[in-house]
Amino acid sequence: MDGLPDGIGRLASVAVTVRGQIYIFGGYTVAEDHSERSTPEVWRFDPASETYTHITDIPVPVDDTVALVHQDRYIYLVSGWHDTDNVDLVQVYDVEEDRWFEATPFPGAPVFGHAGAIDRDNVIHVCGGTRVVPPPAPGEHRSFAATADCWLGSLGDDPSQIEWSAGIDVPSGAFYRGAAYRDFRAIVFVAGTDNAYNYNGIGYNGEPSEPRSDTLTFIPRPADLRECEAPRIRAGRSAPIGHWGTHEGIRFMDIRGVVQGNIHGNTRTFALGGMGANQTVRDTVVELPRFVMAAEDTVLYALICVDPPVVGSDPNQPRHKTFISPANHEPL
Repeated sequence: MDGLPDGIGRLASVAVTVRGQIYIFGGYTVAEDHSERSTPEVWRFDPASETYTHITDIPVPVDDTVALVHQDRYIYLVSGWHDTDNVDLVQVYDVEEDRWFEATPFPGAPVFGHAGAIDRDNVIHVCGGTRVVPPPAPGEHRSFAATADCWLGSLGDDPSQIEWSAGIDVPSGAFYRGAAYRDFRAIVFVAGTDNAYNYNGIGYNGEPSEPRSDTLTFIPRPADLRECEAPRIRAGRSAPIGHWGTHEGIRFMDIRGVVQGNIHGNTRTFALGGMGANQTVRDTVVELPRFVMAAEDTVLYALICVDPPVVGSDPNQPRHKTFISPANHEPL
């Protein structure tokens, strides 16, 4: 497969697939004097014909952003770096109309190198990244700090409106240049580091960045459930609904996204390349784990939901427990 037709090498581009077409957004170039410029170009690649089409450029070019697909039509670019600073913009591309519009801005400190995914209830989960720290005094330089902040954004009928709220911070510290994906009900965050760096793996603090050693899962609380205990996911792997779970990790970083596909009836997730320990660039393809068991899997999980007490009822009476299993209800 040929490279992009303009022949411009890029770092920190993002790509997503919509309706069988691959959309490639932004990135940045580095000049001989080490100055960086965010690239505005958007390319659509057709795998069937192996051809590229240059489509409408990003209004505000960004790199190191998060690209999220909604309703198999809208592609959301959340925050990211533009030339000399982060932006709080949420820029949305409509693949049907080949046009851009802005959605409700990102409410947290603007970041680059963050990760995100959209859950089954159409809620955006965005975590981590690196924010700009203003100079402590006039004449001094600004600095960069990785963050553990998480934000949730509910999507409704109007694709330009996002109801943002603060999420639960990533446990065990900052999360930078990892990846996120949806695994059935769970949102999984993998790889990454807690020490922000530019493109060589050496932190802004002068220390070599090393990959995190944990893989994180977050199971959102479904809107239609009441007080619920945690599902059994796998032996030794569980996470309460609405809270983080931590598992044995995958030790690499600089993963800007993942690839998912349906193979023999199962959704499988892969990470390509990245950077390992000691700033070693990887050429490997790694299949990422599935944490939540779906109904077709050999190990099923169940959920116990406790009905709330009825107003005026005897508080000493035990509350009714409803057993929900894949046999009689769609599993989480």
